[in-house]
Amino acid sequence: MPTRETGAAAGNHASFGKIFATRGGIKCLMIKSRLRDRCYGIAGILTILLLICVQPASAAPEQSLVNSSDAPEVTSWITVAGVPEVYLESLLKTPDGGYVYLGCTGSYIDNQGESARDIVAGEMSKAGVVLWQVTLGDTPVYARSLIQSADGGYLVLGYNESYGKYRTDIATGSTTWLVKLSPKGEIQWRKDAIGGTDYGMGIEIIPARDGGYVFVGQALNRDDYTNHLMSADKKKEMVEGLPISSIPDELFAEVTMSSYLDIWIVKLDSKGEVEWQKTYGGTDSELAYAIIPDGDGGYVVLGDARSMDGDVSGSHGSRDIWILNVDSGGNLKWQKAIGGSSLDRATGAVRTPDGEYIILGVTLSKDGDLAQRNGGGSSVVAKLLPSGNLDWIQSIGEKNPGLFHAMTSTRDGGCVIAERPYSGQDERLVRLDDAGQTLWQMTVENVSSTIDLRPIVGGIAITGLDQQGNVCFFTLGDEEAGLLPGQADASAQAPGPSAPLSLWSLIAALGISAIVLARRRSGR
Repeated sequence: MPTRETGAAAGNHASFGKIFATRGGIKCLMIKSRLRDRCYGIAGILTILLLICVQPASAAPEQSLVNSSDAPEVTSWITVAGVPEVYLESLLKTPDGGYVYLGCTGSYIDNQGESARDIVAGEMSKAGVVLWQVTLGDTPVYARSLIQSADGGYLVLGYNESYGKYRTDIATGSTTWLVKLSPKGEIQWRKDAIGGTDYGMGIEIIPARDGGYVFVGQALNRDDYTNHLMSADKKKEMVEGLPISSIPDELFAEVTMSSYLDIWIVKLDSKGEVEWQKTYGGTDSELAYAIIPDGDGGYVVLGDARSMDGDVSGSHGSRDIWILNVDSGGNLKWQKAIGGSSLDRATGAVRTPDGEYIILGVTLSKDGDLAQRNGGGSSVVAKLLPSGNLDWIQSIGEKNPGLFHAMTSTRDGGCVIAERPYSGQDERLVRLDDAGQTLWQMTVENVSSTIDLRPIVGGIAITGLDQQGNVCFFTLGDEEAGLLPGQADASAQAPGPSAPLSLWSLIAALGISAIVLARRRSGR
């Protein structure tokens, strides 16, 4: 058992929902959420939301590992106290052994008598002392991505949601914001309503080669939405079996707008000013989950697509995993739809040292790309060539997909994936080679969530949360997975990304998917 340091417990994560079964599948009520009281119908693919809403059982404070025979040894372990009254979502390790965090406070009653939460960023020392903390907004605000800037400060990307009466114009929507913090947490500048879109949600931001930044999200396609409004027959649509007239105006606006989203990429300069912005998709709905550099100055975006026209080609029906590659100016180089005739969605992507891409997802399909690969509620891993052509795809893990938290590429062209299996409450790490074959797997007890994985010399460095709300940093010895000695300096200087699909962001993404899927009854 590795030696470790202990810190004060911060408490378990708050419950995010209440689950119940229906004849039509699984539905989830996001009750008294941090934004608003809402109820979204969830179709079959959102069975995985069950995995999100189930809370981990309490575990003994002792750490033990259940390994496969080839699993690596734990070479170091440090535990730092969590932040009291803050639910941590994204973490960046600091050189002195502490961490910078992004999260939200516990609920409180605001001056309108509504339940609210504050969005906060801060820094915790290795000794468990909060060095600084700043409030970036309150309900209804999302904070989605935390990265380090070139000057040692930090950038936080998020979006606001507004509510209002909807009739013939857009009175309900989202606007994206970006905050620049100094290394000590002072707000240096803030940009609000980036891009001027009526309904724009920034999901993840990364540094650009030129010293600026680029973020991905989704935005309303106004032309498609306007065409929808012009059709009087659309008023007769049925959503989850309820007449449109019985649905509150603001919820109906949310449903209709969320059905006409495109993937949205925005390039910013070092001061947060927009240099260019573009949208990608078709006449239906596309959602974005992550963005990574392509090694050539451009970007690869991971999302999903429901359209069968426009920028989307090769669709298999329903909703597919969608990957697109754009150059440094946002021009589309290639795109790839992966899936079958049922519902498929992406959960993560990494670029390998040889320039290929490993895509992680979950599927209900048993045909198309997923034929004869244990489809029907399985986890899938696909590898794409630099051209975007599919190299291979296969199922991994159990039939019921787990909740995927993070992944990283390895030196041999494979990857390490962190997930909480459906059948267990502890985090599992799975190592795949460049052909997608499992080399080893190990379970880390009392670790409820992995925030970040990255290769280091001699192995893999892992940042996670234990079930008491503390932050743990540990390393695994795996020479084949880790960096070579000459690569160490470049890796250490690279700004650390936030988790591409944290619990918070996955819940929000699935909520949007749920709204979009409600339109299936319309026959469109």
